[in-house]
Amino acid sequence: MKSRVFLSCIPYLFYDLVNHEEVEPSTESMSTWSLTKNWLEVCDNSHQSCAKSRLESRYSPTRVIDITPGQPPRLIAVGASTKPFRYTTLSHCWGSSLHLSLLSTNIDTLQMAIPSSGLSKTFQDAIEVTRRLQINYLWIDSLCIMQDSKQDWMEQSAKMALVYSNAYCNIAAAHATDGSYGCFTNRNPTFVRPIEVALDWGPQPGSYYAVQSSYEQDTMLRSPLNMRAWVFQERSVARRNLYFCDTEVLFQCHHMVASERFPKGLPPRVGMTLGGIQVRLNGPKIRQSKGLQPDMALDAYSYWGLLVQSFSLGKLTYATDKLVAFSAIASEMQQHLRSPYLAGLWRAYLPYQLLWEVRGVQWTANSSRPREYIAPSWSWASVTGRVEKACEVRFADDREILLNVLDAHVALVSDLNPYGQVKGGYLRVQVFIAKGSLFSIPTSSTGRMFIRLQTGKDIHAIVILDNSEDRGERDGEELHFVPIQYLPHYEEVNFNGVSMALPLVSGLILRQTCPFKEEYVRIGKFEIYQNPRDFQSACGLMGAQMGHGLRHDAGGWGEARIITIL
Repeated sequence: MKSRVFLSCIPYLFYDLVNHEEVEPSTESMSTWSLTKNWLEVCDNSHQSCAKSRLESRYSPTRVIDITPGQPPRLIAVGASTKPFRYTTLSHCWGSSLHLSLLSTNIDTLQMAIPSSGLSKTFQDAIEVTRRLQINYLWIDSLCIMQDSKQDWMEQSAKMALVYSNAYCNIAAAHATDGSYGCFTNRNPTFVRPIEVALDWGPQPGSYYAVQSSYEQDTMLRSPLNMRAWVFQERSVARRNLYFCDTEVLFQCHHMVASERFPKGLPPRVGMTLGGIQVRLNGPKIRQSKGLQPDMALDAYSYWGLLVQSFSLGKLTYATDKLVAFSAIASEMQQHLRSPYLAGLWRAYLPYQLLWEVRGVQWTANSSRPREYIAPSWSWASVTGRVEKACEVRFADDREILLNVLDAHVALVSDLNPYGQVKGGYLRVQVFIAKGSLFSIPTSSTGRMFIRLQTGKDIHAIVILDNSEDRGERDGEELHFVPIQYLPHYEEVNFNGVSMALPLVSGLILRQTCPFKEEYVRIGKFEIYQNPRDFQSACGLMGAQMGHGLRHDAGGWGEARIITIL
């Protein structure tokens, strides 16, 4: 099957960004290393936004690998009184290949010496890179965390943000699907240089460099390594990343992204995903893209939604690792959001965050809720799939919100990591609620379904079920529909020359756990783009039937109820 490659034409004004030197046929070459060393020196000496990385580390991991030249590598335990030192970290794919790992049964042996025969090619290459940086210590997850000790894993995984953010540099074996591939590769040097083309047509004829439009995506972000969910937090909290890709090496810091093809920085047309947690840079852009005014208090929440979406694309070997694999991101974002953390959501502006939806993942069209308990059903962490709209906070007040959170609680598996794995949780909320059922529209491929309300009315809705396998199987089942957000004038549409305001009601689809309890679990989300009168009537009927309503809403929603969502 033929594939298409879309190219961006970069004007000659970016001449200085392009590599005009001889490219050698290996990323292990001295020319590549000279360039790598220069990136780090420039970053150390010139980048104000990377000032933190010019300081010596203020944190030392519990264990590191001592790779001092002239002696075999060995594992060392770092004492609490040890003065902080420089070290590197490694991001890698474990894959199916067997490699040496730290166990309670071999820790004494590895503290004497780590046999080179037990080190994978990737580990050996990471040692070589670290030594070239004249650094004597390297942190590798599988050799610095005991793999057969749940207690040690919990303690060390809670420190991931500290480990990666305080490392001098993170070494990313981006192209390697397992440890047998290593960091370095042989390549065709011609693939590293942009193609020079002359255009004699269009608005600006002239000489250009042709580069695939998705250069950064194809080279770095879509690499096998970046398909791992764990790696998202590793590269996001690291000060600097060195990506060893299949055809070239890339450098990423808070200030720039550079590659062997563009050693002085990537041109804007081919992308530039800066390293680190970039709240001030990305938050306002995200809000503006949605037609909202930048707001310093809300920009960070918009950025959080993007972080969740990006993380949700990654693969996990163990579904129960989800919150732990994202905990370093949450820990870093706490300084910006300053709110209690609830299994992937934040207590502030919580109603908006409940309106996340799952749209399938990039390697399959499906979404699902794992059998193992991961998180409460109201958390995006409870599902597998591409999560969208995880945190679209439109306004700081509750002018659009119909749900009132009375209490929110999660039970942690371990108090060592307040952002880690949970074993339970609930929301106690005051809501309007309508009873009804779903019916599929056979010809719809966009999620459109009928909601047949208890009043007998049928209304069209966009329905996004958390488990894609439920579609069709939920038809006719008694469900409950809780409106969370109501926008009377969501969008202006023109119909036969008449301008009309299109409203929007969005909320959760819940299933009652027991007929005698006001306890529910989330199974999906709905959106209604029409006059909500019929839906409001159903909410009013439900409130009247249940009796003892807590408050009457002047907007026509009936009586609010208090329910618990698990």
